[in-house]
Amino acid sequence: MLAVGGGPLSIEAAGEVKSTWPEMDVTLVSATRAGDFTSDKVQAVLRRDLRRLGVALVDNERVSEIKASEVVTASGRHFAFDVCIWAAGMRAPPIAREAGLTVDARDRVVVDTELRSVSHPCILAVGDSAHPRGSTGAPFRPSALTAAVSGVYAAEQVAAKVAGKTISPFTFSTFAQAIAVGRFAALFPLDANDHPILFVPGGRTARRLRDILVRLVLHFITLERLLPGVKAWPGRKRGASDPVAAACSHSPTRKSSADIDGRGGG
Repeated sequence: MLAVGGGPLSIEAAGEVKSTWPEMDVTLVSATRAGDFTSDKVQAVLRRDLRRLGVALVDNERVSEIKASEVVTASGRHFAFDVCIWAAGMRAPPIAREAGLTVDARDRVVVDTELRSVSHPCILAVGDSAHPRGSTGAPFRPSALTAAVSGVYAAEQVAAKVAGKTISPFTFSTFAQAIAVGRFAALFPLDANDHPILFVPGGRTARRLRDILVRLVLHFITLERLLPGVKAWPGRKRGASDPVAAACSHSPTRKSSADIDGRGGG
């Protein structure tokens, strides 16, 4: 099995496959160094646990071509595979761009700090499909926390619109991140702005703590769905207290200027 990427997704994929099928040859190919997306401490723990599992690490090799049973790197090296897990970058499906919404280079919907499309304010986007234009407190990166809290905020935004109310712009803070490495994991505290702080536990203990953290995120989503508005999240009041009201007609026949002039993604 060949995993291509070097970020959290490819690391988790390589670790899970090697833990489930220990006899399988697993190689992780990265354009830089696997695990270099945070701090040196986190990188060291991730690489240590990948090696403990027996995952082969190939650093500084950018894949330039993928074939039916091998990849070729820019330097000319060939890596054969039976299964390839591609995690070297992600983009949203093209549906938003094709529908005429303003999107970024990865086809994510460009939104304001209320998570409304900047071209079609009646449409909200959350999680990996959104690219906020403006500060959201902590960086709006792909993560379970970002997806969960932005999804809850969007639901509250819709409820507020129906009730004729306004709510503050979307903001949040981070507090921890956990990356599974098969039966091991790296778990590290973060400050409010997503910077690793303090210690970085790894191994089996970190995996157990990571599983608890995941269950807490799922609990947050479930409870909010059952009792809307009952749950808060870290940093939700970091934004300005004077939100910009969005004008959105309930009439299905009315169109915004963006609908009329066909302004699309770019």
